[in-house]
Amino acid sequence: MKQPLVSIITPSYNNMQFIGECIESVLTQDYPHVEHIIQDGESTDGTLKVLKRYTGSKYNKRILWMSVPDRGQIDALNRALKRARGDILLVLNADDALMPYACSWAVKEMAKHKEAAVVYGDQYLINEKGAITGIGVTGPFDFVKFLCIEQYMATQAAFIRRSCFESVGMWVDQSLETMPDYELWLRIAARYPMQYASKAVTKYRIYPHWDGKHPRTARRFIKAKSTVLERWLTDPAKPYLQTLRKRAYAGLYLWIAEEILNLGNYKDYALYSILSLLTYPKRSTIMRLRTVFYEKLWRKWQQKNL
Repeated sequence: MKQPLVSIITPSYNNMQFIGECIESVLTQDYPHVEHIIQDGESTDGTLKVLKRYTGSKYNKRILWMSVPDRGQIDALNRALKRARGDILLVLNADDALMPYACSWAVKEMAKHKEAAVVYGDQYLINEKGAITGIGVTGPFDFVKFLCIEQYMATQAAFIRRSCFESVGMWVDQSLETMPDYELWLRIAARYPMQYASKAVTKYRIYPHWDGKHPRTARRFIKAKSTVLERWLTDPAKPYLQTLRKRAYAGLYLWIAEEILNLGNYKDYALYSILSLLTYPKRSTIMRLRTVFYEKLWRKWQQKNL
């Protein structure tokens, strides 16, 4: 039986510090049929010197990098998608890395769950030095919880079946400034099953940094996710979703509070936490806030003591 090709897609801009580790994690996969599509936006920090190390016959058809001007991460993703040849695809950020068995795991899970458009697992959380500080467990997919941002799915641990991707449009939404994965997963999940398998297959780096060519700010994140939310909440074909408005926006504020806490901004964390409680004053909101706060405090303590 022909083994499927797996395409790992990496948008890159000024990631010199980590992109070598990202590439090596793809090269050391225990599955033989993998290509790594790297779309760099003409980095200015020395990333190009790192990429040039992966030029030559040794890397033909394995590391396919390109450095040209683009309009940011989403534009880079769409350019890379057009270059990808794989039957299975994964988006891996330039500052993250795969576990050595990630691709073989994905191929096996895809074969096991032939109806699924996406198979996804968990992720190790690492700091700037690469030390593991915890594990992000996602759990089985629930459309309503995902829409209301009460559940996340680790994009860098989510492998997509190409045939399903093509049927819903093999692109990410260019109208969004950031966070295109939220819209993509909803678009796919509205038509196909999303299969979870409990295994950490990737390493996600948490540290203060820049997102592509723009700063990681709460305002940009909220704008992007609320744009997508409104499309679904106002869809006349799905009137039942309108009842989820308060719950969904409380989930959005809780999520952004968690992202802010990751960066050590306790003032804005408190602001968005209060906003989520005012939007949807339910016990579930309070419990989630409590869980997030104590988990993050524990992780911060771990990072300081590694």
